[in-house]
Amino acid sequence: MKLCMTIAALGALEMSAKHVDGVLRTAELLQEARQHERAGRIREAMDCCMAAVAEAAWCGAWAAQAVGLRRLGVLHHQRNEMAAARETCRTSVEVALRAGEPTIAVEALLALGNFEASNGHIQAARDCYLEALEALGDERSEMKGRIEYQMEQLKEQTQAA
Repeated sequence: MKLCMTIAALGALEMSAKHVDGVLRTAELLQEARQHERAGRIREAMDCCMAAVAEAAWCGAWAAQAVGLRRLGVLHHQRNEMAAARETCRTSVEVALRAGEPTIAVEALLALGNFEASNGHIQAARDCYLEALEALGDERSEMKGRIEYQMEQLKEQTQAA
């Protein structure tokens, strides 16, 4: 009985080590992606983000996967690949919410709303911001202020048009 418990504990430790290693590798890849992005090497940044997303999925680090997906969506937007940017950010939202990480989901919704606003899709942007507010719930945070600021910007943009 004691041996079985020890073997089970070792298995849990091994699984935990796999998770930690995967999260660390994901963080390294996302950092490398940022460096490539800052240097204007968007294709290389995208490759790092895709590797980070795969690594996070492999080790079950769903929050890290959602972050990687959002970053990948931003990179798609920079390349003017709107369909891919939308799809990737939407997937980020889904993964983040399933992981119980509404703040990460809100970051992806803010990015998506900003993409839409920059392309003149005011109602789609507003819908993203409202969805972000809903995802936050009653939480009063800096995030809520950022969402409200973006909604105010949309209002001003609409009035100026």
